[in-house]
Amino acid sequence: MQWRQICRDLFWSKLTELLGRQATTSEEEDSGGSSTLVFDELPVVEAFLAQLYVIPDERSASVLTTAEAPVTFSPHRKADWRNYQLNLWRAITPVGVGKYARFLMPVFLNFVNSEFYGRPSKANEDVLICALNLFSQMPNLQSVAKHEELSHTVLRLLTNKRPVVQQAAFKTWLNLSPKGVLPYREDLEKILSLQSFREAVRVFKLDTSVAHEDRAHVAPILIRILYGRLHLSKENLAPAVFTNMADCTDAELGIFLSLLIESFYSAVGVPNEDLPAGDASLPSDVACLRAAIATNSWPRLQAICQVVENLLSFMGHRLGGLSPSPTESSKPSHRPETHAPTLFRIGLLMIAITCNLTAPTTTDAKRPYSKQVKVVRKTGLALLLHLINAPGIDTEAFWTAERVENVQRVVIQPYLPQFSQTAVASPGHLIICLSLACSQKVHLTANFLSQDLLTELMKLLLHPKVSKQVTRNIIEILWNMIFLPGE
Repeated sequence: MQWRQICRDLFWSKLTELLGRQATTSEEEDSGGSSTLVFDELPVVEAFLAQLYVIPDERSASVLTTAEAPVTFSPHRKADWRNYQLNLWRAITPVGVGKYARFLMPVFLNFVNSEFYGRPSKANEDVLICALNLFSQMPNLQSVAKHEELSHTVLRLLTNKRPVVQQAAFKTWLNLSPKGVLPYREDLEKILSLQSFREAVRVFKLDTSVAHEDRAHVAPILIRILYGRLHLSKENLAPAVFTNMADCTDAELGIFLSLLIESFYSAVGVPNEDLPAGDASLPSDVACLRAAIATNSWPRLQAICQVVENLLSFMGHRLGGLSPSPTESSKPSHRPETHAPTLFRIGLLMIAITCNLTAPTTTDAKRPYSKQVKVVRKTGLALLLHLINAPGIDTEAFWTAERVENVQRVVIQPYLPQFSQTAVASPGHLIICLSLACSQKVHLTANFLSQDLLTELMKLLLHPKVSKQVTRNIIEILWNMIFLPGE
C-alpha cells in the first residue's frame, strides 16, 4: 500500500508535467537529427523522464557492456509525445482524481483549443476521447474548478462530425449536467450511433417525444448532434436531420443558425466571442475576415455552404420562403423575420471573404481553388436573394438603410470597377442577380440601383461581346425600373 502511494505521488508530482507539453516539442527536437542524452548533464527529473519516452538504439554505444549504468543514451527515433500523453491519461483513474481537477482542467481545455482544433489528427482525437472518458466518470464533475468552461467545450464537441467524439462528449455531458437529459439517454445514444441514426431520428422528436419541462434541456443537445451529422460528407443525412427539425421552435432554429455562425468564424480563423452582434458590427467583421484570409480553411467553408444550401432547401418555409397562412401567422413560434438578420449576416460575410480574391496572389501558398471561392460566393448570394424575394418576410421593413449600405459597401463597390469586363458572358454575376431582384421591388430600386451601377450596366449592354442572356437580364432590369407599378 505504501509503494502504491509512493508511485501515485510520483505520478502527480513529476510525470503529469508532460500532460501539458506541446506536441511541437518533438518536431523541434527531431529537426536537428538524432541527439544523444548525457545523463550526468541533466537534472535528475529530466534524466528519469528521458528513460521513459526514448527508445534505445541497439547500434549505439549506450548498450550496456559492464555492470555500470550507462552515462549516455542515444535515441533510436524521435520521442512520441502524443502517444506518451495518451498513456498518461490512461493511467489516471476516476477514483480520487477529483482533488487533482484544478490541475487537469486547464491542461485539458488548453489541449482542446490549441491541439485538437489547431492540429487535427487521429492521435489528438485518441487523447481527447481518453480524457473525456475520464471526466465522464469523475465524481462531482459539476463542482470542479472551471466547470463552466468545460460545459462550453463539451457543447462545442457535440457539434463535431466524428461520431466517436460526439459519443464521448455526450457521456461527459451526462456526468456534467444531466438535468432533463438523463431520461432520454437511450434515445440520444441511438441517434449518436450511425447504424441506428436514421430510424432513431425519425422516431425521436422534440415536439412528440420530449416532455415540455425537459425540452429546454434536450433541444440544445439534440440540435448540436444533428448539426454535426450534417458535416458527414459521405452520408446523405440532410433529409433525416431537417425532417426531425421541421416543427422546432424559433428559439431552437436560432440555436442551429448560431452554430452556423460559430462554424463560419472558426473556419476563417476569427474568434467569434470577441465580435459584437448586430448589423452595426459588420464593417469590423469584414475587416477581421479579410485580415485572416490567409488562414482560411476552405474545405470547411465548403462544408458549411452545403449545410446552408440544405437549410434553404428543406427549411425554406420556416425562413420566409412561403407566404404564411392565416393559422400559421398566429403561431408565436414561427416568425421568419426572427432569423432574417442571421441569414443576412452569414450571406454578406460569405461574399465579403471572397471579394478580395479576384486578383491572383501567387505568393500566397494557401490561396484557394477558384471553384471553392465560387461555391462560397454563390451560397452568400443565394442567402441575399432569399431575403429579397422571400414572400414570408416583410422586405420593406427588413431592408433598412443600414443594411442596404452594407450590401453596397461589401457586395457592389468591390466588384463594380471590373464589372463591365467580368460580366460579359456571365448572367449569374452577383451584381446582375442582385440588380434583377431589386428592380422588382419598388422600395429597393432607388436604394440599390445607384447612378454608378446604372452607368456600368449601360456600358455592359453596349459591350460588343456581351452574351444574349446578359442582354436580356439588363433589359429586364431597365424595364422593371421604368414600368414597375409604384409611387
